[in-house]
Amino acid sequence: MTHTQLAKRVAYWCGKLHLDPWKITTSIVEDPHHARENGRTVAASVRTAADYLKAEIEFAQDWVDANPSDDERDQTIVHELLHCLFRDLDNSALSVSDALGAVAESFFEERYRHELEQLIDRLAWTIVQIHGN
Repeated sequence: MTHTQLAKRVAYWCGKLHLDPWKITTSIVEDPHHARENGRTVAASVRTAADYLKAEIEFAQDWVDANPSDDERDQTIVHELLHCLFRDLDNSALSVSDALGAVAESFFEERYRHELEQLIDRLAWTIVQIHGN
């Protein structure tokens, strides 16, 4: 899979998810930010700008080299794009944690992030099953 192929699929899914106003760049890197999550290497990671409709998706070179199936590729792309759609909700929820004590803040953030990842995984799978081609 080439960078051009990935970029085309990202553009396809941006259209399906109505992310056309966003400026989303992609790259293939040896070590994506947040490269390890819960002891496992991630396939991709996204960073969104705080106030603008901008994001950067970094795909792990090892994942690209492994030549994932079309469904796995698309689910990964949609997963990262859904993080863009959830950005404002995510920032709002996490801003509340600033008012909590240290123990409660840590518990809240860990639980929130876990549940958000699970939700985004389920949504990505469902969206690809419905709209993939």
